[in-house]
Amino acid sequence: MSYEFVATTVSIDDDGEVVVIGISNDETAPAKYLMFQWENENVRSGDEEVPRQIYIEFNDQIQSVYGGLGEIIYKNDIVTFHFDDYASSKLRIDGAIEVKIVKQATEFSHVISMFENIAAQYGVTIIQDW
Repeated sequence: MSYEFVATTVSIDDDGEVVVIGISNDETAPAKYLMFQWENENVRSGDEEVPRQIYIEFNDQIQSVYGGLGEIIYKNDIVTFHFDDYASSKLRIDGAIEVKIVKQATEFSHVISMFENIAAQYGVTIIQDW
């Protein structure tokens, strides 16, 4: 069983070092949101021996995890994120989060491009299901 919500707003912030994507049901007072944060490929901070991981937060900081994103599937305006068992338990979900992104929220192709960036940098499988 996956958790589902409709996103009316998407924000993408890329300062050249860190990228943050926020997907939420409301721009000013989100009750449901999903956030991804990661370092750009050419930036490393801290211990070089520590593997880079994506920070993922779902609805609350207590429901967060580093890593565990296994697969991203997108079909039309729906993006489904599949997580491993550990990430699912930390996010308090049962394996997946499905988000219908309202196209007026942002240019959908730009959002997909950013997720393809995650896939390339972190070995996440991405599937286009047209």
